[in-house]
Amino acid sequence: MADKSAKKWTAGAIVVLLAGVIGFTADVTSLHAYANEHGWWPSSQDPSADPDDRDEAGNQGESGNQGEADEPRENAEPTATSTKKPRKSPTPKAPEETEAEDEPAAAPTTKKATKATPRPVALSGSSRDTDIVASPDACSMGRCTFLAEKVAIGDKTFTTGWKIECTIGCAADEWVGVNLVLNGQYSRLDATLGIENSTSPDHPLTLELINVATDETLVEKELVFGEAYTLKDFDISGIVKLQIRFTGALGRTCGAVGKPVIWK
Repeated sequence: MADKSAKKWTAGAIVVLLAGVIGFTADVTSLHAYANEHGWWPSSQDPSADPDDRDEAGNQGESGNQGEADEPRENAEPTATSTKKPRKSPTPKAPEETEAEDEPAAAPTTKKATKATPRPVALSGSSRDTDIVASPDACSMGRCTFLAEKVAIGDKTFTTGWKIECTIGCAADEWVGVNLVLNGQYSRLDATLGIENSTSPDHPLTLELINVATDETLVEKELVFGEAYTLKDFDISGIVKLQIRFTGALGRTCGAVGKPVIWK
């Protein structure tokens, strides 16, 4: 009786065990199918298969069907993603640096030296500068009249001027000169020179302007009766002594200078 009970219990236990195994297998199969449906478990692997076989099959699936794994699943729901990029707030643009233009420096104001107005100095008449024409050797080798009240040369007449002549022992080629002591203080000379109309028209004269210090002849001119020779702004700057010389028959013909003026 006891043996029968043991056999029944053993048989019952075996049945229960087999039922549990069968149920577990069914549950694993269902789980595998559900995993395959949702992409959780590779379809090529059977959960009931031998682990070594599953590893081999898994390795083959990874090497042979890697490209297929990247393909989108049919049942996967598309995820809605916004393609619109968020707007960035505008970044304020920094002001461009501009090089400051250098303002032109103001030109230094230089006070121009006031140029002295040239001053005329008379050499004839009562207002003449006696320091220039009345020195002891102002008239050489003759007679010089510096106070002539009327001098006529050709068609020109002057209220003041010089008359140059020889009075004693005069030869045909006598010379008489007027020396002007300038001391380098004067710049120019204005004068009209020729033969005085009141004397003989038959004897021409030679006019010379000489720098006495250097013995240089600055002007040499033959004077003919009735013609006037005019000097205007004649340069005498730097000259210490200037001689105006007449050469010829000064006993019969008189040299003349109309209103000579030098400029300081």
